[in-house]
Amino acid sequence: MDKTKTMLYFEIAATHMDTKSVTEKLGVTPSERYQNGDLIEGSNRYRKQSAWRISSGYQEDLFLDDSFKKVIDPLREKISVINDIRKEYNATCRLIVVSEMFDGHTPALGFPADIVRFAAEVDAEIDLDLYAWEY
Repeated sequence: MDKTKTMLYFEIAATHMDTKSVTEKLGVTPSERYQNGDLIEGSNRYRKQSAWRISSGYQEDLFLDDSFKKVIDPLREKISVINDIRKEYNATCRLIVVSEMFDGHTPALGFPADIVRFAAEVDAEIDLDLYAWEY
């Protein structure tokens, strides 16, 4: 039986961005990074932008507390660096929640004030991608 699972990730994306340089500047190893023009795995299409991401990975937990810690804590002291990167590459920052919901079990999608402040300080969009599977 499938269980509801939720993932949180923070992304810096731009049309053209050196993701290796982003990693060096932040001093944080990304969960994923790719360059504009890279082949999208499992398809015959190519990336139209570059992105650097840090992710919690999927968690079978209806609360985001641990995910926020895994993703945001390594970046809390890097706000000025993130803003420099954002300006240098004309990049967009996003905080994205992806949830696959089963059997009517939905996650708690509250954002604590410190997370909202962090998102505002790096001018990040907050996206929710919710997938409710039939039950």
